[in-house]
Formats: sequence, C-alpha cells, structure tokens
Amino acid sequence: MPNWCENELTISGRSGVLACLVAIKEEPDEGNDGQPRYIDFQRIVPMPGGLAPDAEEMDEQSILAETGCRDWDEWRDGTPENAYNDGHWGTCQNACYFGPPINATDRRADLAFETAWSPPSPVIIALSKQFPTLNFTLRYWECGCGFSGILRVRNGCILRNDRFDYGGSRGG
Repeated sequence: MPNWCENELTISGRSGVLACLVAIKEEPDEGNDGQPRYIDFQRIVPMPGGLAPDAEEMDEQSILAETGCRDWDEWRDGTPENAYNDGHWGTCQNACYFGPPINATDRRADLAFETAWSPPSPVIIALSKQFPTLNFTLRYWECGCGFSGILRVRNGCILRNDRFDYGGSRGG
C-alpha cells in the first residue's frame, strides 16, 4: 500500500480554464463508484496502447519492446537509478481521492486529489504544454516520507520547483 501524496492544483489564466477542465476529466465509470475522475492522467499523458483493457496484462518483453521500460510502473514513475525522476507520470497510479473543481470559472479553478508516493510533476508539465496560455501551480504534501513542495509551470517552462522537508499534520 502506498503513502498518499496530497495535491492541490490551481489552473489560472485570462480564459480557457473551463476548456482545460473538460479536456482532463474522465467520464464516470464503475471503477470510481460512478464518479468522474476530475483529472485523468491517461487523458494528458496516455500510456502506450491507449486504454486497451489488456495493457496492464502485457508481458515484460512486450512492454520493453513498445516503451523501452521494464514494466508499466517504470513507464509511469521512472527508474530507481534516476530516483524515479524519469517517468511519464511521476507516480505509479492515476489520480484518486479527488473532488470536483473548486470555484471553477474560465479564469481559475482549484483541484484536489491524491497520488501514490509522489506528485505528478511530469503530467502537470505536459498539461501546461497542451494549454500554453494557462498557469499551473501544484502544491503537494507527503507525510510518510516527509516532503512537500510547489511546482509552477506555464507552456512547459518550469517557473518554480521547490521541495521542502515536511513534518506537519497534512499529507499522506
């Protein structure tokens, strides 16, 4: 069972925030108890093979041939040799424990969700490239390993990426 990293994502700009929210939202499904996933990493950085039901069941050789990675966890969160900083999602699972956007307007929205072990920094950077006129600020807390941080990006450019020791009661 993973430690949970709490994430708060603020999306802002002169306009276009609502279009971004529509683009990243998954439709309701049975896996989410009929609730939509308000930020679906698969819609931002899709796993090779798309949403094929058997993608998770592929053998190691097929995954390696298609992606260059040993398994789907490595594709999503990276390799131990690179301190898990070279993955496509930055975390081994999609977003979970989410709520609807808070105070959503075409100029700003806030999303809260959790991820396994670490923040989804590569996903947020990729999202900023898809919506280059918007600003994305990700704040995160993970109490199990004791870190927190802030990532601010626009059009794929990292404007701020600070990580801190964390010993508070929030996160995880």
